[in-house]
Amino acid sequence: MNSNKFQEEITELNRSQELKFDFFGNLPTAEIEAVYKNGKFIDLETGNEVVLKDDSHVKIKTLLKSISNEDFKRHANVKHKKVLPVDSFLIMKLPIKTSVFYFLKIKTHEPLIMVKKGNKKSICMPCAFSVVEIVNCNNKKIENYDPIESTSLNQIFTQASMKFSENYKSHTANIYNCTFLEDTTPLEGLRF
Repeated sequence: MNSNKFQEEITELNRSQELKFDFFGNLPTAEIEAVYKNGKFIDLETGNEVVLKDDSHVKIKTLLKSISNEDFKRHANVKHKKVLPVDSFLIMKLPIKTSVFYFLKIKTHEPLIMVKKGNKKSICMPCAFSVVEIVNCNNKKIENYDPIESTSLNQIFTQASMKFSENYKSHTANIYNCTFLEDTTPLEGLRF
């Protein structure tokens, strides 16, 4: 077998290994910093033109001043939407160790508002939250824990993870994928 063919097979094997879903069900992505020049995207790290496979999905982030006048209004527009009323409940899935989770029942003490800027996905605005109950994967209540309160779901996750998942190096997550309505709709489903 020639070395180029072998190298291609190794590359393809590595790619197939890299295309496994992560903990929250996301496929791995690549991040490329590029500049747009003369109708082409140039990779800032290599200086080479960025060449993607057909049907690749990309997200382009640029300064608003770089947007054409006809697109500026659409990208600068800001919309607010109340997605949950006061006294609503959310369920957050908190990993404790491999295949072991706690479920945090979180109460909103204010309406939950999301804001959308331009065509970016909407995000949660600060809102008063508190954890009112914690159960393990066997539906057994966890008792005697210090109150967990915050104006951010990210901070609720971080506080709970630091308290219950001490062995983890990182105490962050995508709250839109690990937080659900009581009917199991992911918080991601409320984004607009």
